[in-house]
Amino acid sequence: MGWTKLIEYERPKAPVKIAVAGFPGVANVGGQVQAYLVNELKGKLIARIFSEHLLLPGNVAGITIDERGGFNLPSVDFYLASTRPIVLVYSQVQPLPWGQMEVAEEIVRYLKDLGVETVFVITGFVNKDDAGKVIIFGNDSSMIEEFYKHGALQNRQIKTIIGLAGAFLGALKKNDSMKYISITGIAEDISYDPKASRAVLSMMDSVMKLNLNFEHLDKKIAEIEEIRRRLIEELEEQVSEESEEQSPEYVG
Repeated sequence: MGWTKLIEYERPKAPVKIAVAGFPGVANVGGQVQAYLVNELKGKLIARIFSEHLLLPGNVAGITIDERGGFNLPSVDFYLASTRPIVLVYSQVQPLPWGQMEVAEEIVRYLKDLGVETVFVITGFVNKDDAGKVIIFGNDSSMIEEFYKHGALQNRQIKTIIGLAGAFLGALKKNDSMKYISITGIAEDISYDPKASRAVLSMMDSVMKLNLNFEHLDKKIAEIEEIRRRLIEELEEQVSEESEEQSPEYVG
């Protein structure tokens, strides 16, 4: 077992029954959703997990530096929402493959200690035909039915969940003391996709009554769509010009 340590900065005054977790992954849906929820629900940092298995992107040791010149080691962070009793579990990095289960089990241990009963795990998936939709599965049948009522799809596509999200779901099932629901936003491709995150957030807002404000996210989606449109136009013009230049001066 490697070096993994949890540091608690502030203890919630009462048990927190709901947790939402999301990590960097496909189309960065999990990371985007969590970053948005931390901001919208005014999350306050209450604990962090540090580990030798948590490295910077590219699997290199190092630190991140904030705008004030302070620095932090890579970590898994726990935020307590100020607007309602929800713990938000978020990290900007993925653990090394051989340390994912150890980190996941430490997350489960701490959530259990906080009194969490239900965990929502946010992930991303690619399927161009179903882009913008949400897939749901888990062991909380009543909650899953609520998501179905709001348009969620039954899982017939996902065969594997990799990274910390997969290890975390495995640790939850192994622990068998908390209910879990996997919420997956479907993206057009593997690149950053705020529309898939928007679909997840919208459905969570409807089912869980989070009272989220989507103005900022919708603006970001519009900006990205405009950038994509311009890039496609430029590529089409470039291809057209190259085609004209290479056109032969004979027929056949």
